[in-house]
Amino acid sequence: MNSEEETTAAIVEASNWPLSIVTVGVGDGPWGTMLDYDHRLPKRNFDNFQFLCFNDVMEGATNRQTAFALHALMEVPDQYAAIQSLGLLDKVQGAELDSV
Repeated sequence: MNSEEETTAAIVEASNWPLSIVTVGVGDGPWGTMLDYDHRLPKRNFDNFQFLCFNDVMEGATNRQTAFALHALMEVPDQYAAIQSLGLLDKVQGAELDSV
């Protein structure tokens, strides 16, 4: 297995847990590859991965901190709704109780 295959497998596995993954590309890139990767991830329990290019977000933003926060967290409400509908929070709470 190569690094990309291992990363993909880890992202798919992470969709079994209440976890949102946000990856930020800083610098020159090439970030088109990451955007493509984000769109071609295999079927998961929910869309738990988001990529954003820092420079693209900051370019032309009047309030840079707000723009970054908005772009970084924009998928979280939908991810949270999916996590709730899949019962993944209950899964984690049950695991915590088992370890006590």
